[in-house]
Amino acid sequence: MKSICTSFLFAFLLSHSIAQNIDFTLADPQPEIFEVYYGTAALGDLDGDGDIDLVQSGIGENLTGQSARVSVFLNNGAGQFTITVQNFNNFWTTERTVMSDMDNDGDLDLIISGSNRTDFYKNDGQALFTYEPIAPFMPSDAGEIIIGDVDGDDDNDVIQYGSLDQSNGFATLFLNDDSGNFTQSMSAVFTPYINARIEFIDLEGDGDLDLLSFGENENGEAQMSIYENDGQGNFTLFIDSNVNPLNAEKISVGDIDNDGDEDFLISGLSDNSEPNTLLYLNDGSGQFSTLINSPFPNIFAGSSAFSDLDNDGDLDLLLIGAEAGGIPNIHSIVFENLGNNVFLASDSLGGEYIAANAIADLNGDGKKDILIQGFVDDTNVYWNNTDISTGLREFLDVNISVFPNPSNGNFKIQWDKTSIFNLFEIFDIQGNRIYGETLSIQSAAEIELDIAPGSYSIRLTGENASANRSVLVEN
Repeated sequence: MKSICTSFLFAFLLSHSIAQNIDFTLADPQPEIFEVYYGTAALGDLDGDGDIDLVQSGIGENLTGQSARVSVFLNNGAGQFTITVQNFNNFWTTERTVMSDMDNDGDLDLIISGSNRTDFYKNDGQALFTYEPIAPFMPSDAGEIIIGDVDGDDDNDVIQYGSLDQSNGFATLFLNDDSGNFTQSMSAVFTPYINARIEFIDLEGDGDLDLLSFGENENGEAQMSIYENDGQGNFTLFIDSNVNPLNAEKISVGDIDNDGDEDFLISGLSDNSEPNTLLYLNDGSGQFSTLINSPFPNIFAGSSAFSDLDNDGDLDLLLIGAEAGGIPNIHSIVFENLGNNVFLASDSLGGEYIAANAIADLNGDGKKDILIQGFVDDTNVYWNNTDISTGLREFLDVNISVFPNPSNGNFKIQWDKTSIFNLFEIFDIQGNRIYGETLSIQSAAEIELDIAPGSYSIRLTGENASANRSVLVEN
């Protein structure tokens, strides 16, 4: 991403709210994928054919007894999957699998972190992966990784937290040279945690990636830190955030109130082993307050995800896990975002425990589906049957212009001065936020993208309007 500059034109946007429930149904028949737990599921277009493929890890009895495996399934475009023959190292438990173009060749590579391994696999463009043994990532017990461009050089870097044992944690930033070669940064100093959970967050809406980190010290006590990025990969401990430590099992980040800054939801156990689910709202300066009268159950051993499930321009929530008492009290609930920090429990899916989830349009109907895998009900896919012709925000007389579209990476967005947008964001086909920038202009923006060819979603957000548009980037 290189530039945003002012321009002009006329358009008008009107939005209003109406009631709607998000609706999912269990796929019947289920796609032929493995029933696994203690693992991860990651979705993305691995073979460049325009549909969403699956990388799945975990333990399953239907593999070869109680065995572990990393598997790649290719989608036929209609939500039916075929397994490929691959040669991955086994991960008995997997903390995270991430897909991203790490070597700038236009396809999605893999980094997998789990039971005493963190491995890097390069994609040949046809979803065949080669292990890169020279990657410098640490072997880790309960390792955690995230990727993102922390230094503003248009490639994805890696932050890794982990522990060699219960008393020796580490936290490291690895910088990418744009070709998938990584060097440890000596300037980034993070407090290491055991059993860490980490996520990027834009604290102040300035477009760079700050860091949330939760974990335990050597005594098993909950700890947390927030680090502010200067945009060049230099991180400083952020003070007075009003966030309490938690033995976190999942952090989900997103601008849930469309105010131009990122909020986050965290679930896990307190120091007295009580389940907690807390939504922290950002005031725009990195100061957080918890949502009052939260409708979310207090869970542990689960997962969560923010995603726009009804195509209305705001982020809904999938929340999975167990309340106090464990397996008898498990949930997989979709909460619809009604605006003004109000959430409605809209659909209840099969309850799950020790769970992972992944969200993307699997059957090509333009709506995001849900995959859930876990200990209780194995692996299930749910089709999204929500009527997206109307929604909580129905946009009338929309005349936001994006041109040219398709584009070679340079395009313009134009709108009326009566619709004041203060946040510009771009999301990839999986719904991952890849860029955000605050706007001080009131009429239009000229965008220059430096990203891989593909389909992207543009979101404009302001005090009096919100709008989504799609753009196709070609070679």
